[in-house]
Amino acid sequence: MGKRLFQAVLSAMILFCATGYYFLLVSQAPRRVLDVIQYGKGPEILIQVKSGKNASQIAEDFSQAGIVDHAEALAVWFSRFGIDRTIRPGTYAIRKGSPWEVAKQMQRAKPETDLVTLLPGMTWHDILETYSVTSGELKALLAENSNFPKETHPFLPEKALDRLAFLLPETYQVAPGDQRLNQLIRSASSAWWKQIGRNIVDAVDTGDVEKAEAIWRAATVASLVEKESAAEEERPVIAGVIENRLRKGMPLQIDATVVYAWRLRGENLTRVLHRHLEVDSPYNTYKIKGLPPGPICVPSKESWEAALKPEETPFLFYVAGDDGKHRFSRTYKEHLKKIREIRK
Repeated sequence: MGKRLFQAVLSAMILFCATGYYFLLVSQAPRRVLDVIQYGKGPEILIQVKSGKNASQIAEDFSQAGIVDHAEALAVWFSRFGIDRTIRPGTYAIRKGSPWEVAKQMQRAKPETDLVTLLPGMTWHDILETYSVTSGELKALLAENSNFPKETHPFLPEKALDRLAFLLPETYQVAPGDQRLNQLIRSASSAWWKQIGRNIVDAVDTGDVEKAEAIWRAATVASLVEKESAAEEERPVIAGVIENRLRKGMPLQIDATVVYAWRLRGENLTRVLHRHLEVDSPYNTYKIKGLPPGPICVPSKESWEAALKPEETPFLFYVAGDDGKHRFSRTYKEHLKKIREIRK
């Protein structure tokens, strides 16, 4: 009896394993076969999918590149495979084939992308040097409203270079090629709106004109704060000093604005000397009271937050110490004393 029971259990186990293997083979075999099928014929063709294009436009680009004969049919297959809204910018290696074969390749393909970093504090001139573009090309990209979220259009400044303040410094993935900077601006402006702009618009409870002016003013202050300190904990204090001096009608006397004024003239200062303070420019906050006419760099999120919520402080002066941090003072006499202490 025991032997018969053992044989029955063993037979049942063998049958169970065999059945499981059969179903596994049946269910997985087609998928594995599909994974090794090579769709399309001939050598791979490199095709760049640019940012901001829809499925129909991408299909048309594929047709012009000779990858597919019928762009409309390809767009239909993109939709049927559910990838019409998920195709990422980048460079793809695709073989020529029928619309179904090309769409099938795109379903599995991964784009080649570059990592591009927009650093906090970058000026328009830094961007020209980093991305090897002309001033005219950069201005044209920034002047194009479609490169910015539509929610930002009511308060975007007319001056193209001033729109750099509405980009969020971060590292972004872009497709290789001549559209890298265009994609960077699109991605960075979108990130700025999501992480900063949306909160600003909700917080500023005024009319449209006043709201635009408030946001514009904050952008300028944020750029000054960005250039004045790399220490995050100091930024709200520096923003507070800026507000105090503005209320008292005192010139801001920020060296970074003098550096910016000279850069507009084609000279890159590494050190601000007394003679540099005489430059005739609306950005020279040693000679002109109030804020400069616009932002002087790309502010970080922390600098934006400091500009929007400056610390209430009695300080009117500050000077950088050897450790890179600032010493704050209430009076000019106290300020001079701290300068002497640092120089010693």
